Amino acid sequence: CDSLTDVTLPDGATSIGTMAFFHCDNLATVTIPDSVTEIGSSAFEDCINLTSIEIPSGVTAIENYTFGWCGKLEDVTIPDGVTTIGDGAFRSCNSFTKITIPDSVTTIGKEAFYDCGNVTSVLIPKTVTTIGDSAFGYYVFYDEKTKMDSFRIKCYEGTAAEQYAIDNEFDYILIKECDSLKYQFRANDDDTTDVRFILIADEQAAIEADSASLYATIADYGDTDTVTLRHAYKSLLAGGKKITAPEGKVFLIGKFIGIPNDCMTAHFTLGENLYERTILL
Repeated sequence: CDSLTDVTLPDGATSIGTMAFFHCDNLATVTIPDSVTEIGSSAFEDCINLTSIEIPSGVTAIENYTFGWCGKLEDVTIPDGVTTIGDGAFRSCNSFTKITIPDSVTTIGKEAFYDCGNVTSVLIPKTVTTIGDSAFGYYVFYDEKTKMDSFRIKCYEGTAAEQYAIDNEFDYILIKECDSLKYQFRANDDDTTDVRFILIADEQAAIEADSASLYATIADYGDTDTVTLRHAYKSLLAGGKKITAPEGKVFLIGKFIGIPNDCMTAHFTLGENLYERTILL
């Protein structure tokens, strides 16, 4: 359907079949109702002008080549609940600048994100147990498979992601569990919620790093802006309660603005280390 430019599927539709919109060159926008729970293999493959799409929350699998060769498709939110990302699911989506994989995913197929050349790093959850060949970190250069030298993987020790990084000789950072979050509160309770938090870090690490960077992944809302923590204290007064750091520790304080949900996973770097902490607001 060479002249098809936009599609709105009706409420009540439950599935999109295999190759349903394959090679619809001028298809730019698609509206999919929440009633859809299945999107078939190659359903939107080679839709070279598709710029955005919202995958319904009831979809549990991104099938093989569903969005392959959608070169103008920008960052897509993969719903929490998807367990499988199939072979070539987002192959050659080279307008992607980031990839966010929810904790529900267990399997990532071969070449799932192959030739997404503008993505320089990815955080792979510990839930992922299978990663296929060339799933990340490779692009096409003069019709040849080429490794991205600057590509970096953020992952957990002993996981499939770490093994993938080792096997493919990619740089990687191990995420460490962290119980350093000691205090947090809401300054107000509207759309500009100001969430302040305190992290306790090793003094030497803080000195070496000079500052720490932190970002949060919030369920259903994606990533917040990165916040840089610049202040270090041995003790401080927070919410009327004085908090003193243990021996050899310092406080790093910072804030997020506009947190719309009641739970987030914060990842922060200090020196060469990457840490993770779940925050209940």
